[in-house]
Amino acid sequence: MPKYSYTCNDCKSEYEIWHGMTKEHTHCEVCEAPSVVRIPALLGEVKFNNFKNKAGDVVTRTIEESKQEVKEYKKNLNKELKK
Repeated sequence: MPKYSYTCNDCKSEYEIWHGMTKEHTHCEVCEAPSVVRIPALLGEVKFNNFKNKAGDVVTRTIEESKQEVKEYKKNLNKELKK
């Protein structure tokens, strides 16, 4: 599932959530107001190759960073489900 960033026009909160591409997120996670706007995201971090790293190194690092994000998401999700 992709991660999306949103901002609320009412309470001015900014947050990120994971959901399917076809799901619409319409209410603020903080104040539940129906005035959220998706914040456009870059497709990836902009990195300049210093020619010391091979392309495979960059891919491996990106995969590891993504794994950490998913691990944190699962950990937070488990905490929420236990409440």
